[in-house]
Amino acid sequence: MASLQNPANIIQPRYVEYTYSLAIGEEINIGSDATFIACLDATADFKIGFDGGPKTTFKKGLTYHPPIEVRSVQIENNSGSANTVTLGLGKGDIRDSRLVLSGGVATQPAATSFTDGGAISALATANTLLLASNAARKEALIYNNGGAAIYVRGDATAAPGGVKLAAGGTLVLETTAAIYAYNAAVSAVSVLVSELVVM
Repeated sequence: MASLQNPANIIQPRYVEYTYSLAIGEEINIGSDATFIACLDATADFKIGFDGGPKTTFKKGLTYHPPIEVRSVQIENNSGSANTVTLGLGKGDIRDSRLVLSGGVATQPAATSFTDGGAISALATANTLLLASNAARKEALIYNNGGAAIYVRGDATAAPGGVKLAAGGTLVLETTAAIYAYNAAVSAVSVLVSELVVM
């Protein structure tokens, strides 16, 4: 049987985990060759350096792939309390697929309620509040039931601005903020408003 050859340029996979409990200001040197360094767990952020070089901030969940293989890793606890750090160091294209979800995931959309706000009279040459702010609102529906255009605004400024809504026009807004209407006409304009709110 022919033997399998291992060319010198093929990196043999290797993986080792290290866990250290560091006192405040403590620094530890890990003498381990690695092409990737992953922080699996850490009580707090810490400093990390490679081959005696300058250190940088590192934290749980980060993985670093240095451009060249490193020979040693230095970690320093620069937090204000004791810090337990778990690092995974290795060589090769090793990937973590330990998170496995089985079965179905049940989801249920949030229940909503349609609220009829009725007819609001947008006063002539004035700014009128159509809907007060509502944190539970999903959508606001505005229908211009009058004979002149109005300006739907997000503030109480008595001037044209925002979205111009022509007579007979409908506007749907996804916002929880207060909604105003400026009416530039010389007579009042009827505006129908409704809300879709999350229960």
